[in-house]
Amino acid sequence: PPLHRETQGHWRLAMERPQQAAPAREVVAHGLPQDAVPGPSVDREVIGYLPYWEMDYTFPRWDLLTTVAWFGVGLDPSGQVAEWHGWGGDETEALVQEAHANGVRAVVTVTLFSDELIGQLLDSSTAQATAIETCLSLVAMHDADGVNIDFETVPYGSKQAFVTFMNDLKDAVDEAMPDGRQSHVTLAGPAVDWDGAYDFDQLLIHTDGIMVGRAAYQSPQFVAELDALLFGTTPVAEIEVARRYLRYVREELEGGTRLHDMTRHMLGLFKGGRGARRYRQLLSDAQRTRKNDITLVHDALAVVLPQAA
Repeated sequence: PPLHRETQGHWRLAMERPQQAAPAREVVAHGLPQDAVPGPSVDREVIGYLPYWEMDYTFPRWDLLTTVAWFGVGLDPSGQVAEWHGWGGDETEALVQEAHANGVRAVVTVTLFSDELIGQLLDSSTAQATAIETCLSLVAMHDADGVNIDFETVPYGSKQAFVTFMNDLKDAVDEAMPDGRQSHVTLAGPAVDWDGAYDFDQLLIHTDGIMVGRAAYQSPQFVAELDALLFGTTPVAEIEVARRYLRYVREELEGGTRLHDMTRHMLGLFKGGRGARRYRQLLSDAQRTRKNDITLVHDALAVVLPQAA
């Protein structure tokens, strides 16, 4: 979930405040009256990214989402659209309507993937203003609820300019929302800020949250350690996570899920620990995963901790 920091210095997760889902509205296309919009069943912010190349994806549980972020429209360094990828078409219109019909926000992800070009945009007040106007027009196209900014990666020299841009963007989207609707402006942050280019304190104050890219996937203990830092909870040991996941693997194998589709998500466990390299090698054994040989998982866990398997 995205982090929020209050001005008095206290950290909290979005789950700690009452969840404000996309407001219910009459959705004629779906034949749903206003009071029939279901809304999320979760008590925290849950953002799901839907890339343009997966538009045939069917959401099995809309109630487990609060926001769907369509990915994405590419900008150029002047702040204008360089790549539409289908935004503004019938499919994206239908997606936003479906999200709203289920009480879920829909936002458009705006991207720029070049340190040099990001620096050019952020270092120009004219380009920043153009980019904000572009974002507003993209939101208005489908009556979406906001913007997710995915700039990879912000150069150190543009650190303060990025804060200014996100602050101005949030204010502009807030003002543009019809009928006093709550806007939703977030950004995709790096798993590790190697250059110290992100002023997270200020970005968290001036936006609705930061998605920490790939951190939980590459280092699964990250979220557990974050919970411990924020709430004083005791992190679940990695071996216990593995045990629970093993039960899940058994159930899914019975349902027809391929072993490889599950073991590849375990590769980040035990990183840097004793036997971690051999553990990853075993889980990556293509021959055994193709056979859905669950003893592979037992063998891998036994390498890391003999009593685990």
